[in-house]
Amino acid sequence: MDSQNNKSQQTLSGLIHISTFSKYIIPLGNFIFPLIIWTTGKNNRLIDHHGKQALNFQLSIFFYMVLVAGCGLAGIVIAGLSSSIGDFSLPHDFVRLINIPEAFPLLMILTISAVLLLGLFILELICVIAATIAASEGKYYKYPLTINFISSTHEAGEQPSNKATI
Repeated sequence: MDSQNNKSQQTLSGLIHISTFSKYIIPLGNFIFPLIIWTTGKNNRLIDHHGKQALNFQLSIFFYMVLVAGCGLAGIVIAGLSSSIGDFSLPHDFVRLINIPEAFPLLMILTISAVLLLGLFILELICVIAATIAASEGKYYKYPLTINFISSTHEAGEQPSNKATI
């Protein structure tokens, strides 16, 4: 009975992480579904740990993406305003009038922002899959680059030694 209960806890812990992919189907699903699963079993130490880790990581990734997008947008606006101080109307032959040296700062800001956002997306995919595997094996997992919005009561070394990280 204990191993059955343990396997159920491992399955729920893995489900917390994999449910974050629901954001591609349902808006805010990466927050809603892990939160629901976590609150149903947060009396269990393994489920509590994985629920907090998943939610903290999703909040952190959201924060980083908003930060990168905001900085990119601000950079584009500033670079665009500084390069187009004159008339803002676009002639019908606009494509021939683009001055590449003037457009270079805009293109660099767009490229850097796109690369950073793509990197965050790939990091999220890899980490969520690794966390799901660790949780299904009953191991504790700590996401990289995570801001602890929801503090963990098990941070002071109380966790068992079966800890996995990337």
